[in-house]
Amino acid sequence: MSRIRPDLFVIAAASVVLIFHPALSSGQGNRDENSRLDSKCLAFLSAGTVDGKVRLTCFKSTPFFEATRKEEPNSVRLRVRRMELPDFRFGRDYAEYFDGLPWRDADVIFEGAIPALNNRKYEFTDDNVRPAQTYAYWVATDREETPTGPVAVRVRDPRVWWSWEEIERRLNDLVARFPDVVEARVVGRTVHGRVLRALIAGRRDRVLVLVGSVHAGESGPELIIPAFEQVLQEHGTLLKNVGFAILPCVNADQRERLARGYPPYLRTNSSGVDLNRNFAAGWETVDYNYGLITTDPDGMTYRGPAPASEPETAAVMRALEGLTPAAVLSYHHLASITGSTFLYPKAASADSDYAARCRELNRVYRAAMTPEDLKEKPVAAAAGCTGGSLPAWIYDNFNVPACDVEGDRSAICVRSALDTATWDDLKQCQERHARAIVALLTAMGEER
Repeated sequence: MSRIRPDLFVIAAASVVLIFHPALSSGQGNRDENSRLDSKCLAFLSAGTVDGKVRLTCFKSTPFFEATRKEEPNSVRLRVRRMELPDFRFGRDYAEYFDGLPWRDADVIFEGAIPALNNRKYEFTDDNVRPAQTYAYWVATDREETPTGPVAVRVRDPRVWWSWEEIERRLNDLVARFPDVVEARVVGRTVHGRVLRALIAGRRDRVLVLVGSVHAGESGPELIIPAFEQVLQEHGTLLKNVGFAILPCVNADQRERLARGYPPYLRTNSSGVDLNRNFAAGWETVDYNYGLITTDPDGMTYRGPAPASEPETAAVMRALEGLTPAAVLSYHHLASITGSTFLYPKAASADSDYAARCRELNRVYRAAMTPEDLKEKPVAAAAGCTGGSLPAWIYDNFNVPACDVEGDRSAICVRSALDTATWDDLKQCQERHARAIVALLTAMGEER
């Protein structure tokens, strides 16, 4: 068992009230029998990941803290149980999956005393875990009969799911390496105050704009930032004829929760609003996709209390101020990977000219990204974006091609949909999307 400093860790998973397990040892030490309480001993059990390890934290409950105030910080013995959950399915299973898991079937991975920080907080680090695996944990003290839990966590490969710190590091690196080319523009903040920046290079009067992670559990920074870097390093001459702008991670608060180990798919921002239903374009039209209702605050597609009510939505809109977009792509699918299927606004279904421009955008993209699929399906684009979506807002305000980039039936996308894509999968996707983006910039530059 090892411990880490609390200031080095960002808690990601949901907190649950917790108990600890009974009679771990016959040794009573200096414990007062009054410390055996009927109420729960521990509270606020949380789990998250840092450096590929799982970190559990919890606190003595108020009654237990008061009852053990005079005891030594290491007087309470703890038992930690863990269960591996290989059948958990990202995007299919949610918090209810962990309800009622049988703690007696879990393995005991630690038994002993852990000194309580300030005689109240316990920390435990499990370094015997594997990437792309979901675990449930229970904890018990020697003062109770039943453990508290489960609390669940998924160990994600930090190369596949970038943390907010890693995203910021990469953006800062690009600004430092290309100071005369790249403009870093602060466009807003998230609900929790994270600063959102757009990077812009090249012309401002004809710009390809890429937006990522409007839905927290979907693709964005891991594909967009490497493509932007490759254009700067190897195709800088393209920027004489066309501009390139990126806002790689819009829903940054919830994305960070996932990167730090929250197991289920997250769609909304921290206020419970689906940002891709929050834009002021057809917002008033109620949508019923997925068996959900956009007016329902309890649903994952809730459009919000008003058009553009969310700070992240405002940030995307602000990112386009002062630019003349030629096309906008918003990256979706699940986890960190997507395919080459495009969805353009349903509102443009009857606009044959607009549909043709979106289909041509897709044709160029697919020809570079998946040339092996072209004979069977040279174009994979259809009307599908609802009211309140970013593409609908772009269509209303700029009348330029705007599409959600979605997954396909490829083996990589199938794995990504279940959050089992590997580092090799992501590298392959990064290369393919970068080729497609270079092809788009080339085609847009030639149109001038």
